[in-house]
Order: sequence, then C-alpha cells, then structure tokens
Amino acid sequence: MIKLAKILNFLKMVSDEFDGIWVNDYQNMNTDQGKMYQYCLRSKLIETTWKEDASDYGETYAEVSDLGYELLDLYHQVNHAESVQYQTN
Repeated sequence: MIKLAKILNFLKMVSDEFDGIWVNDYQNMNTDQGKMYQYCLRSKLIETTWKEDASDYGETYAEVSDLGYELLDLYHQVNHAESVQYQTN
C-alpha cells in the first residue's frame, strides 16, 4: 500500500512543474516514481494532456487533477491548523 505522505510528495512535485510532468519519464513500473505515477493516474489524482509544440509535434504530460488539488489543499489546511495549535500551546 502506498503511504499518503508519498502521494502528497508526488502531487506536490507534479504541481510544482510549470507544464506538468512528461509522462514518458514515469512509465517504468520498476521504479517508485513509475508506481506512484500509475497509482495517482488510476486514482484520478493526476490527469494527462496532449501538448503540441511549435513544430506540431506533441507529447503527453500529466498535471494534478482537481481531486489531487483538493487533497493537497486538505493537507495544507491540516498543517496550518497543527501549526496554529502548536503555537497556542
């Protein structure tokens, strides 16, 4: 089972990329990143898009989905609440 912390770290990494991640870098299921990519894609936490460049040659990229951003937002809210609670104690 994939731990929530790993999922959140992967989603954060994807969200930090300007145009998303290049899917071909994450197709190897023998790597942790490949497994995480497949898990997040199947769970609809990321979604793929086809992007064409100036030469009409395109490639597939993955970006965080709305559901993935909701999960990241919940994580940030919990961290903020824990931080505020820690400061008041």
